[in-house]
Amino acid sequence: MSFADGETPKCSECHSNVDRWVRENPGATAVRGWVTYLDFQVSTRLTAHSVVRGVDGQLFDITPLGDERDRAGMRFVPHLGSDEEFLSMKESRIFIDCMSAHESEQLEPRGSRDVNGPLLQLHIAEYTALTTRNNNWVTIQIGIWSVMTLYITAAIGAWAYFSQLKLDYGIYIVWGSGIVLQLIVLVLYLTLGEIYINVYYIEEKLRPLLSDLVDGKPFWGYEAFLAKDSKRELMDWASTSVVLAALLVTALIRHAFTIEREFVGLLVNVPLSALLVRRTWKTAKLRRRFQKTAATG
Repeated sequence: MSFADGETPKCSECHSNVDRWVRENPGATAVRGWVTYLDFQVSTRLTAHSVVRGVDGQLFDITPLGDERDRAGMRFVPHLGSDEEFLSMKESRIFIDCMSAHESEQLEPRGSRDVNGPLLQLHIAEYTALTTRNNNWVTIQIGIWSVMTLYITAAIGAWAYFSQLKLDYGIYIVWGSGIVLQLIVLVLYLTLGEIYINVYYIEEKLRPLLSDLVDGKPFWGYEAFLAKDSKRELMDWASTSVVLAALLVTALIRHAFTIEREFVGLLVNVPLSALLVRRTWKTAKLRRRFQKTAATG
């Protein structure tokens, strides 16, 4: 099996192989899906794969294997969603574990009697990918807090050093630190927003799809539980409130409203403060949206 120029499909490049085949063979279409590649007896692992549907309606795989003897044990499950959804899941490097003592029943293609088994596994795999992303964002947040701690320590050390040298660099350290700390907190809120977006997608988009597959039985109740606590939204404003309060206290201590140089330092920080407030408001609004969905879901 070869392309128009005589070149043969390449191993491990099924998607590009199929795309090229479809371009060169009118009437053929690409079929996205998931193929078995590991069998653990109690479960079967699937990964993203593409095959061709010929003009006769039959599926065939044009991508060669490193060992063609493995092909006999492969089973293909067509993707039941859109190409955009498939691409998103593929780019997330999602793998699917189908837990079943009857592999052939779990892996039946579209239109078969037990189509919901693989579909349920796909949605659970997407959920796992999203929660893994959130774990990664939390790890980044921990790193950002560490950077903030190191900076504050360095700023205090610089203040003490220049004070010993009788150098009046305090104004630069104080208001420069205001800029740096606001930027750090702004990045924290950006990462928090990414976490909330993922949770919102889970509650708004993924939950209804799964609810249909489990006959409306309740699941994922944590966000609904949190939604009952009206004080939690105040936590979204905690860091911003501390930063703004610190700026105000600093301005009062250093007489920023009466001393021109100090006022300039405060003025430089004001646009960042406005941006930080806006970002915090958007983040808190996103929390309200997905908690409202969770509470009524």
